[in-house]
Amino acid sequence: LNTSLHIINGYTSLLASRLSDDQHDLRNYSGKIQDAAQRLHGTLQKLWLLLEVDEMAVEEMNKRGSKSDESCSLEGLIRTVTNEVCGKLHRDVVVSTSIPDAAVRMSERLAANLLREILENAFLFSPNKEPVDIGVTVNDGTATIEIGDHGRGLTAATVDGLAAFDAFQRDRFAQRGHGLGLAIVHRILRLCQGSIRITSTPGKGSIVALLLPRVVA
Repeated sequence: LNTSLHIINGYTSLLASRLSDDQHDLRNYSGKIQDAAQRLHGTLQKLWLLLEVDEMAVEEMNKRGSKSDESCSLEGLIRTVTNEVCGKLHRDVVVSTSIPDAAVRMSERLAANLLREILENAFLFSPNKEPVDIGVTVNDGTATIEIGDHGRGLTAATVDGLAAFDAFQRDRFAQRGHGLGLAIVHRILRLCQGSIRITSTPGKGSIVALLLPRVVA
């Protein structure tokens, strides 16, 4: 499927480059085909990740009683993911607190996918020129990363019902495919024994807090 999508993208790009300036309709159709192919590629990537997380969960069940020795630095994680997402979307992040010198007990790849999904979702619901806020706190056993947006917010019923974690459910504000990404978040948190807390005010925005197990010396 990935190969087919690359071929579609390649030929539509070639087609667009050969169209004259007055062929507006064909340029428009070509752009729509490319956008659809890119969205499908993103959905396939999320599905593969979902399957990978499920396989890791089975492995964890087979070795119950033994703790994972994988960990990653909070500072490195947040710097890497925010630079990547902001560069891709041409948006800004405001880190409202200094990032503690701490590590979380999960692989760097899973932690990066977790933060990436929440950060991209926050940008999805924020006005174009509004930054997303990030704050970090730690205590003896938990590191908490808070991501806040200034978008439409969620109703209390949506938050209480955890509708955001249904992989194939869409509410009227969720039409661009992020539901699958939030299902990935839910499964990664379950795998690493983390949790999530959502506070939101309709019309003002949301704060998503990721509570992750911290490595304690």
